[in-house]
Amino acid sequence: MTQLQEGRTEKTSPPPVKPARQKQRAQQQAAEESSVAEEPESISPELARCIRLSAKDLKIRQTDRRWASEVVNDFRDNLLRFLKNNEDQP
Repeated sequence: MTQLQEGRTEKTSPPPVKPARQKQRAQQQAAEESSVAEEPESISPELARCIRLSAKDLKIRQTDRRWASEVVNDFRDNLLRFLKNNEDQP
């Protein structure tokens, strides 16, 4: 918050968030909410084997691949920008 001359306070808006970061925040909030839900129960080895076999056949959705590539590209761009601007390199 910033102070105005008349003693009022004004909220400053946070910087705009990229879509990849918005999705990351939403996933983080959902993970925090679900982690409080309940403790995992033990499952039979037969069920675990069935789940493992089914998981191998799963495909990553196009939207998830797009989001992941956006995150990686954003990280790479920011890392390169940081390394170019950093004067303390050996």
